[in-house]
Amino acid sequence: MRSAKILTSATFILWSLVAPAAAHSCDDLLRDLGKSIDALVDGEMYVQLPNPVNDVNGIARSSKTSWQLLTPVTRAGLTKSVPGLIVVKDITGRERVGVVVVKTGRFAVVPQGATQEVALVRRDSSRCAKGVDDSSISAEVYDGFHDFGRQNFDRASLSKLRNFHVNFGSDCKQRTDDDPGGFYRHVSNRASFSFTPDVVDTGGYTGFEATIAKVGFGRVASAQRTAKVLGYANRQAEIKPYRTAAGLACIPTTVPYIDQGSFFRTNDLAGPFVNDAREKRY
Repeated sequence: MRSAKILTSATFILWSLVAPAAAHSCDDLLRDLGKSIDALVDGEMYVQLPNPVNDVNGIARSSKTSWQLLTPVTRAGLTKSVPGLIVVKDITGRERVGVVVVKTGRFAVVPQGATQEVALVRRDSSRCAKGVDDSSISAEVYDGFHDFGRQNFDRASLSKLRNFHVNFGSDCKQRTDDDPGGFYRHVSNRASFSFTPDVVDTGGYTGFEATIAKVGFGRVASAQRTAKVLGYANRQAEIKPYRTAAGLACIPTTVPYIDQGSFFRTNDLAGPFVNDAREKRY
């Protein structure tokens, strides 16, 4: 037993030394913006958009790209998927080791009874774990686990969830699916993966709320009625680990575009919550 523990510790130390740091420089972004580090704000999102260059007659002759702050207005103007950068900036300047949850998809009319899948993506390695191959899971299992904490699913589905979720933090003791449990609603890492804003902001639904939903009352019932008319499609949940350098990192991602119903959301599980906002939604 002792030798096994020593071997495990040695493996962890070796992996910590050779694993990608998942911290990315912000130099290109700052150079393009012509700004200093002080101008960057924790949690902001930038996208790389075409910047047409006109000739003396005002006719577009070439097109360069430039980084622009992602806002609801910018998001509404997208017509295709574009590269993005998520800014992680610790105000203390210290190292921060965490994960950003990136959720994408689109609002769409989903026929009742239609089979839906949620893509699970965790490609990037960290000091706590290696990246894994992409997979997918039924929307019923994904929502049941993250919205309600249910685990009465088949072994294969539960195994996919365990493989997708990961330890993080400087000591690798936190989990992306952590939830303290309890009778009353509470926010948690697990609930942060929900595609239901009410769950992210307030916490997973309790057994009591699930029960009264069966007779048409409560927030769950309201959400279920809405889902019959307008639901989610093309959903993907991605875990992007990071480790800041001197308190700063710019994490590359892609802001997808399918149609005007597309959405993009980020949630830094290791970051502070400004005005109790746990998630940025675009």
